[in-house]
Amino acid sequence: MTHRDQKHRGLSFHGSLLDSSAAQTQTLFASPQYDCDVAIIGGGPAGLSAAIELKKSGIHHVVVLERESDAGGVPRHCDHSLFGFREFRRCFSGPRYAQRLTEQARKCGVDIHINTSVIALHPNAVIQLSTPGGVKKIRARKALISTGARETPRSARLISGRRPAGITTTGALQSTISFTGKKPFQNPVVIGSELVAFSSLLTCKFAGIQPVAMIEENPRITAWSSAVLLPKIFGVPLYTNTRLVEISGKQQVSSIRIRNADSTEKQLDCDGVIFTGHFIPEATLIRSSHLQFDKNSGGPVIDQYGRCSDSDYFATGNLLHPVETAGWCWAEGKQVAKNIKDSLNKVLPNANFRIPVHILDKEIHYITPQVLTLPRNGQQTQKFNPFFNFQLRFSSPVKGNLSVHSSSPHRKGDSRCKTQIASRHLGRHHVNTEYVDTEDAFPLFTKSFTSRPERRALLNIPYSNILDNLNVQGEPGINKILIRFSDCATLRL
Repeated sequence: MTHRDQKHRGLSFHGSLLDSSAAQTQTLFASPQYDCDVAIIGGGPAGLSAAIELKKSGIHHVVVLERESDAGGVPRHCDHSLFGFREFRRCFSGPRYAQRLTEQARKCGVDIHINTSVIALHPNAVIQLSTPGGVKKIRARKALISTGARETPRSARLISGRRPAGITTTGALQSTISFTGKKPFQNPVVIGSELVAFSSLLTCKFAGIQPVAMIEENPRITAWSSAVLLPKIFGVPLYTNTRLVEISGKQQVSSIRIRNADSTEKQLDCDGVIFTGHFIPEATLIRSSHLQFDKNSGGPVIDQYGRCSDSDYFATGNLLHPVETAGWCWAEGKQVAKNIKDSLNKVLPNANFRIPVHILDKEIHYITPQVLTLPRNGQQTQKFNPFFNFQLRFSSPVKGNLSVHSSSPHRKGDSRCKTQIASRHLGRHHVNTEYVDTEDAFPLFTKSFTSRPERRALLNIPYSNILDNLNVQGEPGINKILIRFSDCATLRL
């Protein structure tokens, strides 16, 4: 069998069932009612990590559905190094890292289907696909969504000017250079200073492209402070407190106009513009499906196990929190795979009692998980382990007190609760176009926090305090969790 044949093995479809051959159909399918045990949508680091972990834990038939020509996700396009230390204790280039994960998955027996796009999600883990052979459906016992995130393009940033050639994002640039070897420009400007912006600098360096400037609209770079050394080493001027106003050029970009904090404008000659960062989850499937969508994060609503509003679906990776490193997503994929296995074995708490988590202050951009699933009616709690802690992102650089409160109907009217809440200036806070009444809230704990928008903030979920509120029938005595940020002060940049 040639390499090309191996690469495309398993892509044929038979009726509504995924199969590689008639013989495999009888041995690989979990049961006559299901086409596979777990279907994973997206073959990036999170999806492949989950697939590998599921196979290692004994799950019989795991299928990865990847829309591109090979699995591996975004790292396939990144020719620079710094991938894989968490996973393999050594550094790889992006393509080698993606290849290593893909090879490991295939070696474990994961069935990877490339050139296969998921076009709809239906209840009971029924997934509609667009394949080289046409539109098909499969049914899995459980499904994992790990579609990742993407950069915000120029069209969504409302930048005025013409639309000449030479305008791209980091992902598109890396894909063009990696797969075609062509250079779309020679002297571009890099817009943004998130970690991915410095990845674009490395890509340009290896491709023989010399950027003329890096522009950041905030007073400091978004990535770690030490990252400012990279543009200095590469001879790229860094402009902070500066924003892009207009792009000029007819056939190809010829210049841009920028404006700094004192409204002084300047023209820079260049032949390209690279828009970086401002990641948003690749959540089109979620928006068009029956799954609950979170407006703050831009991804699906999940509980602490990574389980969506339909308990047959799970989610992981940058779909939940744009954006984290490949290594972080890999670790999350492993953890959610364990939760999927527990769900298949029916040892996770049932998803019939879910407590919503509300954020009450504009300083908090989003939080995951957005609901907590608690045991009820005497269900065992030994599997009450989190997918991860509360993970938050802030809207601005701040410091203050981050507190977790519980709201319990049977505590309403308790004068002690009213006094403590009044001292923190709670009341009625507008959240996602609906009002959350907090007069019955009770503080669980408070922690001093300092964070920036680009940093993940992790907060322990107070399980012991929550489980202490189980009533005599074994049902939770809490109807919502409230997260607030008080005594806030803006950090100096």
